[in-house]
Amino acid sequence: MFGNVRGGGWFLHHKYAHQAERIQQWMQAKIDGGIDQPIVAIVEIGAGFNTPTVTRFPVESFARELGDRARFIRINPTEPEVPEDLTAVSLEEGWQVLLDVAKSSGVQIKGSKEADERNIKNDLKHSSLLVPKATSLSCRRYFGHFDWRRFLDQLRRD
Repeated sequence: MFGNVRGGGWFLHHKYAHQAERIQQWMQAKIDGGIDQPIVAIVEIGAGFNTPTVTRFPVESFARELGDRARFIRINPTEPEVPEDLTAVSLEEGWQVLLDVAKSSGVQIKGSKEADERNIKNDLKHSSLLVPKATSLSCRRYFGHFDWRRFLDQLRRD
């Protein structure tokens, strides 16, 4: 038995292939829709530089291609930086900020306050193991433009 995580040749992508295809089609449709389409809100939670080609770089590229129709929100306690060329908001917080958002919008949160506090303390304990801050802009200056299609296509092993 092994964990099905992207860490080597053992990862089994076929289980996610249909979903991956659908999200790419949806993303492309949002881009192709043109200026008459509504604004697309992209909320990225916790995507850092451990595996930036899986989430961080593709969604930045997607937002960039949407142009003025994209609103990008990055929630990350250790690597909250956002590229200068995006219309973006950066929250240097963990997932717990979503509890505040939910409460302020009147959404009922299931679970106990004690369980939430345990999760927060556990997250804070592990946050010291994360890599130091880095910026997407530095990577982009070094490597150039990232195309979200290329990143998402490379995740598939056909």
